Amino acid sequence: PTIKQRINITADMDMESSLRSAARRDKMSVSSKAVELLGFALDIEEDYVLATLARKRDARGVKYIPHDTFWKKMLGK
Repeated sequence: PTIKQRINITADMDMESSLRSAARRDKMSVSSKAVELLGFALDIEEDYVLATLARKRDARGVKYIPHDTFWKKMLGK
């Protein structure tokens, strides 16, 4: 038994070969390498989503509030 969620992924031959080579190079299992690379990809995806949101919010005429004021309102103080 494990507390980690199992995910089945089907990779084409080129992807599998690259993944196996990277795992061998880094002396780790193929599944550990896949998890590491998936983590990197999710970080990049998060950066993209946040950058898109920031561009949308970066507009002329918006009202800015100080950082501490925002957090006081968020925390209900």
